[in-house]
Amino acid sequence: MALRNTNSAHSYTSVTRFLPALSHKSTFGTWHEYFWVSYDHDVEQFQDAVESFFSKQPDWGFYDYLSLLHANLLSTSLSQADPEDYDARTVMAMVIYIVRGEKFDPGVLLDFLEHGVVQRWLQRLQDTEQDNRTL
Repeated sequence: MALRNTNSAHSYTSVTRFLPALSHKSTFGTWHEYFWVSYDHDVEQFQDAVESFFSKQPDWGFYDYLSLLHANLLSTSLSQADPEDYDARTVMAMVIYIVRGEKFDPGVLLDFLEHGVVQRWLQRLQDTEQDNRTL
């Protein structure tokens, strides 16, 4: 399934607004018996915002985010991917993948937050939006 290219600037503000809160935290959640993580309030709100973005933007083509990641990342590990090398759609697909992946791999979001990966992705989205506004 091909992703639609709407050729218009997208607003990721509903997700990037969490960047300040996530950038200034030292703990994001707590493991419970190695089976699940209870996330703090800011992270839970971030997860909800990503899920809401995903469900409310069908015309942006994110329902096939796995194909987008596969096509653009190939063999690059998400944790090692430099967000500067990718467009905003691909970076948003990375965010969606990790947030949705938490359901199948508990703690994956926690790991990416603790290592600052999600924060770098959100910064890239925010920078991209600022660049689009100055054009």
